[in-house]
Amino acid sequence: MIAPIALFAFNRPEHLRRTLDALAANELAAASDLTIFCDGPRSENEKTQTEAVRAVAQAAGGFRSCTVIERKKNHGLATSIITGVTEILDKSDRIIVLEDDMATSPHFLQYMNDGLNIYADNPKVASVHGWCFPNTIANPPETFFLHGADCWGWATWKRAWNFFEPDACKLLMQLYQRNMADAFNLDGAYKYTEMLQAALEGKNDSWAVRWHASAFLRNMYTLHPSRSLVQNIGLDASGTHCGNDTTHIVSISTTPIRVVSQPVEENSALLHAKREFYRSIGSAKNTLRSKWIPLLKDCMPPIVLRYVQQLRQREKTAETLTWQGNYPDWQSAVAASTGYDQEAIFVKVRDAARAVRDGKARWERDSALFYHEEYNLPLLSALMSVAAWNKGRLRVLDFGGAFGSTYWQHKHLLHKLDELSWNVVEQPRIVACGQAEFSTDELRFWLDIQACATAGPVDVMLFSSVLQYLELPYALLEQAVTLQPQAIILARTPFAEEGERITIQHVPVEIYAANYPCRWLNRSRVTAILRENYCLLPDYRTHLDPPGFCGIIAIKRDQHAE
Repeated sequence: MIAPIALFAFNRPEHLRRTLDALAANELAAASDLTIFCDGPRSENEKTQTEAVRAVAQAAGGFRSCTVIERKKNHGLATSIITGVTEILDKSDRIIVLEDDMATSPHFLQYMNDGLNIYADNPKVASVHGWCFPNTIANPPETFFLHGADCWGWATWKRAWNFFEPDACKLLMQLYQRNMADAFNLDGAYKYTEMLQAALEGKNDSWAVRWHASAFLRNMYTLHPSRSLVQNIGLDASGTHCGNDTTHIVSISTTPIRVVSQPVEENSALLHAKREFYRSIGSAKNTLRSKWIPLLKDCMPPIVLRYVQQLRQREKTAETLTWQGNYPDWQSAVAASTGYDQEAIFVKVRDAARAVRDGKARWERDSALFYHEEYNLPLLSALMSVAAWNKGRLRVLDFGGAFGSTYWQHKHLLHKLDELSWNVVEQPRIVACGQAEFSTDELRFWLDIQACATAGPVDVMLFSSVLQYLELPYALLEQAVTLQPQAIILARTPFAEEGERITIQHVPVEIYAANYPCRWLNRSRVTAILRENYCLLPDYRTHLDPPGFCGIIAIKRDQHAE
């Protein structure tokens, strides 16, 4: 059976011409049906190039048939390939896929069709690939298998494409949940998870990393040739995802690749070679950076160097929290800031909490989503200690805990307890939304401390990054002491070196555009409130704590004595 071919083009007529000429020279071209998908222009300025591409596509010859599909609007690379492949596989059980910058060997189609025919009914095989990374393996097998999938001249079956998962968030979550992220990243040689994260955040349009992850998570494999039958001619900064790159350039095989049936298992020697290839690329980049950047600095005029340094500092500052001012009182800081009680902040935090609740992220903090487990171990140790003292029961009053950020972050471990009650005291609209959308048997929302305490004993009083945003933090801490919980925990809290300081905190626009009052607390005053009835454990800090921030764990004296 001869598989149909899908070729995806956009705005590079000369690349497409070279790709078509090479493909038409293949032994099986005259027996193959070709469909060329031409994406639409992104702007008026691109119309000339996209029209030229369509003219090249319409003139293509040498195939049994050639169908040109011209998109009126720009779909983008990922959508174009995903929809195009799906359209072909709605009519056929197999497909060969190329982009407009893939020059092929005359033996490419024979190899692809042989692989598709031999492994058509093997559920462990996801695809057949035509490109091979540079390696120095002595006497490699003609073909070999590697875990996952690839994208430079490939073929697959409808049965395998049915497993394609377009949601990068789901893929990332599964990789971490199943402890497969390290293997997926070639043990650190290539950061595929960062590509997934970037796709999730809209920073790239990579369909290929999602195809690779989909197959990888299914424990499916791809057949590779030991000699490359494809050359990427788009490594000249003309493509969507590739800049100028010579590291991936290989020689195209002048001889056929013989495909025979073999056990579907990963070739350990070629896997090691692939890791070493990508590690060498990373090392070369680091060496180039360390060699040339100092030289460039030496050659730069001082005024240019200062300007570059200012830009870098500005970029760095934009990515971090900043605190400004030293206000005489809280009201002065309130008057000079936009405030925390903004609709945009509420909406963004709520939407992030929904993503966590719905399993699209592992946890969130200040509306930033995280996709792998990461625990505050000192805090978790304190919570588990209190639960142990109570024979498996833990009732937490989480003051200012939003929609349960800390609960969701640690839920995976806490839900093993015999009895868990996590109670959030928050602003009225957060409580209303929390009760409507987020309440469970374990997670509840309250308008004030007293109402929560009346409903049951408080084992732990938690203030996680909240006291600094209150007008009367010390009075609230005193109220917490009167409840006599077994532990009082202050997490991610700033302390002034002397006395206290009232500032305005500026949030990076990447999180949300806001600034609001923030108090750097008086450490002596906090200590005095706690010490009468509590023993203070040594301060703790996490990598998430900005300079000057720390955590305090206070254990009730009679409990600590035990």
